Amino acid sequence: MDFTLSEDQVALRDLAARILDDATGDDALRAFADSGRPYDDKLWKTLADAGLLGLGLSESAGGMGLGMIDLGLLLEEQGRTLAPVPLVPTLLAGWALDAHGTVGQWAWLPRLLSGEALLTVAI
Repeated sequence: MDFTLSEDQVALRDLAARILDDATGDDALRAFADSGRPYDDKLWKTLADAGLLGLGLSESAGGMGLGMIDLGLLLEEQGRTLAPVPLVPTLLAGWALDAHGTVGQWAWLPRLLSGEALLTVAI
């Protein structure tokens, strides 16, 4: 088996790394920790503007329609940088809504893509 990343996957990983590295230096993380905020809303908006919040959503929902490896690359960069953003719960909820939601629930997806909404799932 060949586990080499495709050019698109390398580009995705590099984009995520660049955005997250720029926002999570030691001083930025210390300032965030002292702020009392639940997540870094500026970084969240930057991820949305780059289209990274739509990684796993279908193209018909406005996303990129990518898979688990691509999502893993983004999450690996988040973990590497300790980026204080709610990627796992929001992207998981977005996937669930995209795949199994009602027409009314799909109305949340554009808000997720724009970074306006944070979502989560209850199990």
